[in-house]
Amino acid sequence: ILPTGGGKSLMFYGPPLVESEGITVVISPFASLAHQQYNEAKSHGIDVAHWPSPDIDCSNVRLLVAHAEHLNSGQLDDWLLAASNLGLLRRIIFDEAHEILISSNYRDCYSKVKQFIDLGVTLVFLTATMYRQSIPALAKAFAIDQLEVIAAPTVRLNLRYQVDVYSDQAILLHHLLEAYQSAYDRRKEHERLLVYCRSYKECEIVGNLLRIPTYKAHYTGDTTEDAKKKQQCQDGWLSGITPALVATTGFGTGINHPHVTHVFVINPYDMVGVTQQTGRAGRSGELAHTVVL
Repeated sequence: ILPTGGGKSLMFYGPPLVESEGITVVISPFASLAHQQYNEAKSHGIDVAHWPSPDIDCSNVRLLVAHAEHLNSGQLDDWLLAASNLGLLRRIIFDEAHEILISSNYRDCYSKVKQFIDLGVTLVFLTATMYRQSIPALAKAFAIDQLEVIAAPTVRLNLRYQVDVYSDQAILLHHLLEAYQSAYDRRKEHERLLVYCRSYKECEIVGNLLRIPTYKAHYTGDTTEDAKKKQQCQDGWLSGITPALVATTGFGTGINHPHVTHVFVINPYDMVGVTQQTGRAGRSGELAHTVVL
């Protein structure tokens, strides 16, 4: 449990660069995050593969990135077992491990994780937003008897939090428009803004209100056309062509832009989600503002 910028990603990018052999596997909760991690590993010169791929071979892969939904297919299980039997599987890492608990009631892929205990390799769970009191529930989900916890304070002192409660959605949207416009008018060229919504429908409403693009993340991946549109949307935001973006909660996972100065969270599900989404702000260490409506 380490804060944003605490070096969690070194757990899967580091070993392939320093170990002479062996395979590290990282399981990501979102298809878009797995794709991002694959590209990041490639940029570091790591021999990485993105499951599923026809050219994956235990002899030429040092890092395997997989979307959690592939845990439902027996093929990934077979590949991991084969790598383990060959003595090449070193560790399995679950990124954004809080998702195992908060999405277990509607994602059955995480119900398969107990079988990894039998592989006899190290299991690593990475998160910045899991509360300590949730650790026993995680251990129970995996049937783990011994779990070593490495934790550091996750408080972000450079973030300012504002919470506004409204009795009517129309009033909420009116105040959102005012707050967003004020932040947008004051932003510098390199700065970015994010607005998070809890549903696709709400994304469309808010996107139309603010007149900015919408990014709707899916747990199970997208059609080719949907994926292309989402990638264009993300690239436009990262490059500054469209400095503001409305997104569903999945976009909060793994986004690492240093100059997000304002994050607006609309009708959040829970505090874990709020922490995850507001955590996109202020990664440069400079003052940033988060508003929950």
